[in-house]
Amino acid sequence: MTLWLLMTLLVWCEEPERAQDRQQLEREASQAMQAGDFASAVGLLERLVSQIPNDTNLRNNLGYCYKKLDRIDDAHRAFEAVLARQPGNAFASLQLGNLAWERGDLDSARRLYQRALTSDPGNDSVKQNLAALLGEIALRDRLDLHRGRVQATFWLAIVACVLVAAAALAWGMRLHWKVDHATPRG
Repeated sequence: MTLWLLMTLLVWCEEPERAQDRQQLEREASQAMQAGDFASAVGLLERLVSQIPNDTNLRNNLGYCYKKLDRIDDAHRAFEAVLARQPGNAFASLQLGNLAWERGDLDSARRLYQRALTSDPGNDSVKQNLAALLGEIALRDRLDLHRGRVQATFWLAIVACVLVAAAALAWGMRLHWKVDHATPRG
């Protein structure tokens, strides 16, 4: 019993110190991010996430820093971890949408932006990104339609050339046959 009481007292005394350490790490990470020192921020945020794994704000910040450092796979995993813990997190959906758009997956980007907008209908960043993306999707679709028409025209032209060549060949052979098999007059 005495041992249990001593252990509880030690944990209780240690907890405020840990909280102060976490707060200090959070301040340092925030300062590093504001200063654009994303590599330092990543180190601090990774330590914090290991201590507080369910904190979605820390994971969002970590994903953002990874993205800034072009650690795209790590950023993707960080934002996915946020959505696993908090499916309605608009920031994580927005960032995953940005990542999808950057890799050319416009349909996934649209779904993720719409998910973010559902979670946070007043988010202007999501609205702007979604509007720009929809414009790009419309342009892609118009280009695909045009490309399809150009390809169809190309193949029609090829077929027409082949038919003309075949007709010319047949006509030339016919003329040749007539010349060879013509009966002399005279």
